[in-house]
Amino acid sequence: METVNEIDCDRAQLSLLHPISRRGFLVRSAGASALLAGGGVLGCDDDHYGRLLRAGDAPLVLAPREFAILRAFGKRILPGDAENPGADSLAVPTRIDRELSFHRPALQNDVRDALLLVEWWPLLTRLTRFSALSDTEQDAELSAMMTSRLVWRRAAFQGLKFLIMFFHYTQDASWPVIGYHGPWVARVPPATLA
Repeated sequence: METVNEIDCDRAQLSLLHPISRRGFLVRSAGASALLAGGGVLGCDDDHYGRLLRAGDAPLVLAPREFAILRAFGKRILPGDAENPGADSLAVPTRIDRELSFHRPALQNDVRDALLLVEWWPLLTRLTRFSALSDTEQDAELSAMMTSRLVWRRAAFQGLKFLIMFFHYTQDASWPVIGYHGPWVARVPPATLA
């Protein structure tokens, strides 16, 4: 016959494998979906997002709101300073948006979903959206996202960070900061077709 401590230990191990019930999962999923959907509809303040865009920003694939979120995210991942160009000064969000125009809608939607997750998740913890937070608060949210126990939240962060880093460090202006002097072979522009 099992003792009370053994039963408690078995329950503890079971709770580690199944931290929430199926019903709890469905309730939380429905709540999170409603929050994201509601935030996307109710929180669509075009003036707020318009102030986050630069003059001349004209995204091809992303909506202006999504593009503004990408700019805010990029500024926190690679902020830049007087000596080191940041993601924003090298127009990384514009390059990402342009690149998305060459990909299928499934990838475009994944990027959109990740951006909306970044924007609206702080509504659960800070009662405001990511783009309205101070730089310090944005850094704290990104740190929490990077180390989240939720795999899909970490995956969204890692995917967006990869895009920012890739399109930043493939530009010549970012190379001196990392000590890279460029390719050994000189670049030759492709021949024009006659």
